[in-house]
Amino acid sequence: LTLREDYLGELYEITDTLPKVFHNMLRLHKFTRQQAEDAIVKPVANFGLQFDSELVEHMLEDLDREGILPVHLQIVCHRLLEEAGPTRRYIGPTLYARLGGARKILDEYITHPITLLAGGDRRVAWQILRTLAEASETLAALPTEEVLATVSCPRTQFDRVLARLEDMRLVRTYYRGATRQVEIIHDFLAQGIRAALAKGQLL
Repeated sequence: LTLREDYLGELYEITDTLPKVFHNMLRLHKFTRQQAEDAIVKPVANFGLQFDSELVEHMLEDLDREGILPVHLQIVCHRLLEEAGPTRRYIGPTLYARLGGARKILDEYITHPITLLAGGDRRVAWQILRTLAEASETLAALPTEEVLATVSCPRTQFDRVLARLEDMRLVRTYYRGATRQVEIIHDFLAQGIRAALAKGQLL
């Protein structure tokens, strides 16, 4: 079971069913460079994929800020794998340089996938993210019906765009009782959306 720290308290609701749920806990802190390197090269090696050693060193150098945030490493690796495609078996520094390095990849994590949406869906996606980013300042998920009320589109379009945002791993939905809730998947993303809002970049 993996969950964000702010949801840890909700596990108390299932202690009657799973009394040992708190017995083995591991908090994920920043990675050391060695831990980050292992996280890059070892999982993909099981699928016959290799990251160039020079590329790995460059990634670690770019991401290390007194440790490496796992979410940053995950985003950069995912973008490299996405751009490489399913048939490539070697990822080198040329691809990393073409994408602009870690900083640009992180900066574009929100905007890049949304540019792939059609114009009308793109506008709805930004409206959804704007509403959720403002709510995330209190770490609050919102009922989907409440989010829909802030978006200017039919229900069918809202459901379609929300599903795409889930596929892009920007938001997640879940049920609390009979109510479907939605939230931005990580506060790192909410910070990026709020920064873009402050600059007037989200239209």
